[in-house]
Amino acid sequence: MSDPLSSTRRLIIVTVIIVVIILIGLLTMVHPRLKYVLSAEESLTEILNPENQITPGEVLNISEKSEAGYMIIDLRNPVEYNRGHIDGAINIPAPTLLSDQHIDQLDGFLKDSLQVILYGKNQLEANGPWILLKQLGYNNLKIMPGGYSYLASQPDINNTQEKPAYMAEEAAYDFAGIIKQSGNPMKVQVDPAEPEIIIPARKKKTNVVEGGC
Repeated sequence: MSDPLSSTRRLIIVTVIIVVIILIGLLTMVHPRLKYVLSAEESLTEILNPENQITPGEVLNISEKSEAGYMIIDLRNPVEYNRGHIDGAINIPAPTLLSDQHIDQLDGFLKDSLQVILYGKNQLEANGPWILLKQLGYNNLKIMPGGYSYLASQPDINNTQEKPAYMAEEAAYDFAGIIKQSGNPMKVQVDPAEPEIIIPARKKKTNVVEGGC
């Protein structure tokens, strides 16, 4: 018969070995550096919050005055950046935003309480990176609507009187009111008459006379 004490000792040793292996695995496991901290509902709230936007005119004023406390990031590719960019903006192309080097930069901006302004070629190019970084816990971000293309198309952004083109969700004119005031709303006239049915005539076959001299 086997010794019960020896069996118990072997069981304890095996259990200890398993626990040690598990602990080593947990300690050596590579934990993901980036984790989402916002839920879907919180992300939607951030998207709809107008305070997360900063107008192109405000960004230019910050750039011209070299105001402290701000960092402007150009998300376009290096070729577009070198062709022209906002003064003082650094270039971090969107596809490389989550690289270790750039995450270190973003962590440093957050630690130093810098307000980071993101812009791309257009607002669509900056929307994705902005909400992604928001979800990862970077709460020091603002986005510039319109992007660099809109900014470059305005000769004097601070004196633009018309409604900005990037405010696409708001109609520049009340078209319904204009039509109503004109007293001649456009109407589509429908002819109630039934369309004439045309039956194509069949061509008669011509007999070919065969023969010769």
